[in-house]
Amino acid sequence: MRTPFVLLGALVLGASISAGAQAAYRDLSAKTKQSLIMDEIRSSAYAPGKLPTKGLGFLEATNLVCQRFLSQAFTGDLAQQQGGNLDVLPADRKGVKIVHRYGSVGAVNFHVTNLNHPFTGMFRYDSVGVLRFAPALHSTSRLIPAVSLKLLSDGMDSVNFLALFSLEGQPGDNNYFSNALTTTLAPPGGTVEKVINYFFQSSLKRVPNAPISSLSLPLDEAAMRVKDVADQGNVVVPAVVEFRPTPEIKKLYEEALKTPLKPDEYRERFARLPKGIVAFKMFATAADGKVYEIGEIELTSELIASLYGDEALFFKHQVRAKAARARSP
Repeated sequence: MRTPFVLLGALVLGASISAGAQAAYRDLSAKTKQSLIMDEIRSSAYAPGKLPTKGLGFLEATNLVCQRFLSQAFTGDLAQQQGGNLDVLPADRKGVKIVHRYGSVGAVNFHVTNLNHPFTGMFRYDSVGVLRFAPALHSTSRLIPAVSLKLLSDGMDSVNFLALFSLEGQPGDNNYFSNALTTTLAPPGGTVEKVINYFFQSSLKRVPNAPISSLSLPLDEAAMRVKDVADQGNVVVPAVVEFRPTPEIKKLYEEALKTPLKPDEYRERFARLPKGIVAFKMFATAADGKVYEIGEIELTSELIASLYGDEALFFKHQVRAKAARARSP
């Protein structure tokens, strides 16, 4: 039976209630939002041995080149549908995700470890959030590691980062943390990946404020999230953000790979990672190519595979802001 606190989370995070209640969620503190999200994750956790594995169907895959689908992912029309809550999918899109279909979610702290860099906004102060490890595709033949990071703010919408290693993934290597994950990808080399990227790029051109390239996600919203009103005119946006796995998490996952599980059962292995470890170091690259260390992402809870994480929790892509990008280094 759900606790009253979890029931409150269901009301605040649910898609069927009034716009006023949804706006009330946005006004909450970052830590309260984090607690609400994690209560939903825990209350809908899959039972042992009951992890879903259904693959992507052809008709579902066509949404990747659907303008309406892409518009909901990249633009602000979700704000009207959700009354201000951009951390949950709208009612008409709830269900199994098209890409990053299955994954595990945990609470995190983001600690800034270096202020000697030019970037503004969330790159300059500590925050809390949630992180989701979910491969681009659920596949038994190759692993395509990806991470989604949601940084939460008091009284404001969240800011989300989405990063991958590459569209081809890392065939033959089942360690999720073997490679750095980045917001900008190299052009795909495989024929299938090239075709998919071509149609995706063509559809993206019709979406307002979406990325100019399908291989590079904007970072403007993170850089514009300033605490001091005086700083609002001095926005500096990085060109790329990179998540580098720490040696500790790579080693722990390597140990988990020795257990007798199927090679693609990454979710069971995520569950064995302890809270309190630093999962990633965050680095940001300026337009001139100079790379700066920004901070570290610490797991503060267990990693949980859940229905809510797979079908409701939403990581909205950042959108472009011309005024901010003009002041990039």
